[in-house]
Amino acid sequence: MLWQVRALLSDRPGAMAALASRCGERGANILALDVHPAADGEVVDELVIHTPESWTAPDVEQLCTDAGVFASAVTECSAHALEDQPVRYLRAAQCVVREPERLEDLLCRMLDAEPAVAGSAAVLVLDDEAGPPVALGREHAFTATETARAAELRLVAAAVLAGPGADQVAGAPAHGVGQLRRGTVVDIRPLVEMHDRCSADTLSRRYHSPMRRLSPRMARAMLLPAHGFSFVLPDEDGDGVVAMGMVAFQDDEVEAALLVEDRWQRRGHGADLLRALAAEAKAMGAEELTLIARRDDTAVLATVHRAGFRAHVRCVDGVNRLRVPLGRVSSARKQADRKPADRPVRRRMTEPLVALLHQRKELREVYAPADIIDQAVRDGV
Repeated sequence: MLWQVRALLSDRPGAMAALASRCGERGANILALDVHPAADGEVVDELVIHTPESWTAPDVEQLCTDAGVFASAVTECSAHALEDQPVRYLRAAQCVVREPERLEDLLCRMLDAEPAVAGSAAVLVLDDEAGPPVALGREHAFTATETARAAELRLVAAAVLAGPGADQVAGAPAHGVGQLRRGTVVDIRPLVEMHDRCSADTLSRRYHSPMRRLSPRMARAMLLPAHGFSFVLPDEDGDGVVAMGMVAFQDDEVEAALLVEDRWQRRGHGADLLRALAAEAKAMGAEELTLIARRDDTAVLATVHRAGFRAHVRCVDGVNRLRVPLGRVSSARKQADRKPADRPVRRRMTEPLVALLHQRKELREVYAPADIIDQAVRDGV
């Protein structure tokens, strides 16, 4: 059996030796160790321990207690836990470079956490200007080492989101499209036609419910809201529309919404629209915009970050409400599209896991299909 153990020890010579000695006496073997300095003369050791098959979590906890461990958290794990920590974080950095909007999800997997919610026993919140906001929660406290690692990955995400070409003017036309402009009645039919070309998933993320058909009356209401305005992105010929965004002033908030046709997504058009909407809303007296997204829709938050804004996210009844302050609208700059050729090449990675599985007798007995496990690891982080 493999167990992942988080042990709180006294930061003194011999403390870890006592635990290792106790493991040897009981027939257990420490296969991996990661040390996190803690406060008040203590240290948190993260270990992977191989024990006889009959052992249970209470057996491992008792082993730790007998060795002088102050407190321990024990969970059964797989060979994935043996992955070298620096290698895991380097892989996570590569993922952040490719998809910076996945930062929080990656940190959850790296730190065995979940997005923070009310009642989380321990919370890690990083919400300064150094990078995208992150709020994680889990049962046991985050160490200074884990916080530092998360902060460094945020810097990577921030650098990617800033990207090359940040000095370009917001709203400048991209290849295959026209110039952003205010929506008018002439855009009613083009908007209906664009709506028909959008996939069911894109429409579901926009409306949060099935809405396959858009009537001309509804299109007019979106383009010319009674208390608000809209922007559209025409195609290159100017006859069609490939994206639109609208802002509606309500009693207690100013809500924004975006819709980008599928084949024009991931090119920065959503960020361009959001910057234009934000600038116009601020000129009309708005202090912040509110965007509503499904809990699993990370694209909205990625668009906010790419537009150069920060968002305060709150989940209510499974729906994320993103509040975007408009105090820094004038400093938000266009983020350049990342072309496939600009993305880093994914080269062959080191193979410490396969080497361990083939070289260690006890691991071959527990995890014989090494190649299958290794492939599963490489499919994740």
